[in-house]
Formats: sequence, C-alpha cells, structure tokens
Amino acid sequence: MKNILSVIFFAINSTFISAQITLSIEGTIVNNKEPGTWSGVIVPRCQPTKFAYQNNTITSINTGGYMLQAGDEGPASDNNDLDGSVITGNKFNWNGSNNPAVITHGLFTGYNKNCVVKYNYLNNAPYGIVFKSGTDDGINMTFTSGGCAYNICKNEKYAIRIKGMNGVNVYNNTFYSGDGLGWNLLLITSNGDRVIPAPSTDSRLFNNIFYSTIQIPMIDIESGCLTNFKSDYNIFWCESGKPTFVINGATKTFCQWQALGYDTHSIVINPDFIDYTDFVPRVRLDYGTNLGSKWQTGLSVDAIWDGTDPEMADQNGTWQVGARIYSSDKEIITGIPGSLAKSEPLQIIVTCNEIKIDLTDEFISWKAGLYNFEGSLVSSKILESNVTIFDISSDHSGIYFVVLSKGEKRRVAKVIKP
Repeated sequence: MKNILSVIFFAINSTFISAQITLSIEGTIVNNKEPGTWSGVIVPRCQPTKFAYQNNTITSINTGGYMLQAGDEGPASDNNDLDGSVITGNKFNWNGSNNPAVITHGLFTGYNKNCVVKYNYLNNAPYGIVFKSGTDDGINMTFTSGGCAYNICKNEKYAIRIKGMNGVNVYNNTFYSGDGLGWNLLLITSNGDRVIPAPSTDSRLFNNIFYSTIQIPMIDIESGCLTNFKSDYNIFWCESGKPTFVINGATKTFCQWQALGYDTHSIVINPDFIDYTDFVPRVRLDYGTNLGSKWQTGLSVDAIWDGTDPEMADQNGTWQVGARIYSSDKEIITGIPGSLAKSEPLQIIVTCNEIKIDLTDEFISWKAGLYNFEGSLVSSKILESNVTIFDISSDHSGIYFVVLSKGEKRRVAKVIKP
C-alpha cells in the first residue's frame, strides 16, 4: 500500500511540475545605468510558461549581455519553456557608446519557437531581434506559427538575426540604419556555435522596408539557408548607392538578386519618411501582398509607446509595406489610370510618350513632380492651368509616380506606362 501511495504522489507531483504556468509582465519601466555586461530583464523559464511581455520600456547602456533575455544561448533543460511567447508593444532604448566590440542583445528569444514579436520599437539596440536554436547534432527548432511583424528597428548592427532557427516569418517591419555603424539589416545563418551547424531554412520575408544611409547589405544570408527561403514585396533604399545583398560573403546587386528568383515584385524606392524617429511615410506605400487576417493589423501612423497598447490600424485596400499603416480614413489619393472615379481631383491619361494630368481648379498653382521607379525626379512643373503634360519619351522604366504638393499637403498617384 505504501508503494502504491508513493507512485500516486510522484505522478501527481510530476504533473504539477510540468504543467504550464502563466506569466504576464506589462507596463513596467526598467532603466539600467550600469556599463559592462548586464543580464537584462531575465524571464524565468524553469517550467513551461505561457509568457506575455507587453507595453514595457527597457533603457540601458550595457556593452554586453541583453536587454530582454527571454531565452537561452544553447541547449539546456529549460529550452522551449517559453514557446509561443508574446512580446508586443515594447520600447527598447540603448544609450551606450557603440563600437565593433559591443555585443548587447536587444530582444532575445533563443531556443524558443513560435514566438510572436510585434509592434516593438528598438532604438539603437546593437543586436536587434534575435531568433536562435540548434543542437550539436545539427538539429534546429522550427517555427510553425508566430513570427516577427510590424516592428520598427532603428540603428542596430543588424535589425534581425536568424541563427539556427527554421521557418521564421518576417512581415511588415521597418528596418533603418542611419548611424553609419550598421553591419547589415537582416542576417540569416546557421548556428556556428554548435559542433554541427544546421542552416536556418524556410525564412519568409514580405512587406518590409529596408533603408540604410550607407551601403551595407540589405539581406546577408548563407547559401544553405536559401532552402525554401522566400523574400518579396519589400522596399529597398540606400542613400549612398544601390542596395546590395550578400550570399556566402559574395555581394549581389539588386538585379543579380532578382535573377536568383528573390524579390521579383519588390522595388527600390525612397519610402520618404516624414522623420527618422517615427518613420511615418509621407504617403501610403501600396506595394505589399496580402498575408491574411492573422497579419492584417499593423501600427497606426499615430502609434506611440507610452506603456499602453500602441494605436493600431488594419490593412485596407492594397496591402501597405512597413510597420506603419494608413487607415482608410487617412488614405492619400492613389490609383492606376482608368481606375480613378470622375469625382477624383485628378485624372491621368497615359500614351506611349507622355503622361497627361487633367486637374480640377483645386490644384492650380500646385507643384507637380514626376518620379520614376527608383524614386528619382524625372521632371517638375508649377501648374498654371488644369492640364499639365510630362514628356516620357526618353525614359523606359514603365512605372511613375505623380506627386502634387503645396506646402505640407501632398497627393500622389501611381501610373503605369503602357
């Protein structure tokens, strides 16, 4: 009888130990002023945990360690205890002095899969958002849900690091490197810390903005990680040259990258942010692809991080690119010739050699600019009548953007040369 009771007690106790607990951290403010290595905000992970980290702020100056440590650096008994973590609406401010030796991890989720990382703002965090796994036998974890979406990453050495993790979705983020210290915007490799490194396969990159002021790789990826790799409907822009990409250390131009089958619907164009703090584009960026209802809610153009949920906006019409979404009631005029109703304030007629714009009196004395596919100004005029004509006989890019402006007001229409 004693032996039977012991077995029953052990079974009950084991069930209690392995049962999932719930842990939610919300609205906290952490300000670490110690230099050197800091372990960051450490998330307990001694048993399976339904974990949510929402609307918090972390500020630090540490040159090593973490800001948010929600995972492990290597195989351990508590791996996967934070699977499915929800990390949303947080602000990460790193105020340290950056140099090549700084290795501070911003938002770290190592050795946990299916994490939902959305609506976060990372400001200067050296190693931005990190997904990592891998055993010494060459086996990676694989995301089957969740992913990284609608985040803003500013001035990281790399914004996103996928290191030995399969199946990570990277959707509708805004990546910006403007301090001259970035290495690349998105880095995908195997986990070289393990005896047998396995490539990170099945990554999916859609509807993101990649912007750098210096010529660093937009995407840096090992060739083994190209298995089932998909990247498309993104915007790329480099202020100091054309965007570049790297495969196994070899630099590719955008044309060479596209020739390999990647980003065939993506474009090189200046997203024209109003400023480099909020990263709101001046006009809707209707270049995305529909990713389904699970991913349709992004950051509003008015979203701020103040300890509560940032304001959201649903995708409407053609899906927009980047983290910030214009709601339908704030939509700026956009269209394709023939689709504009007669009541719209401009109509566009495209022939082989010219674009003719028929305007209402509202736009007389406005400035009209014609931009090509790469965002370069083709020609501009001050409108003095309700009709203006742009000659396009010497340009063959096929896609143009007419921008009408007067002071702070702007109206944009996308036109396609037949």
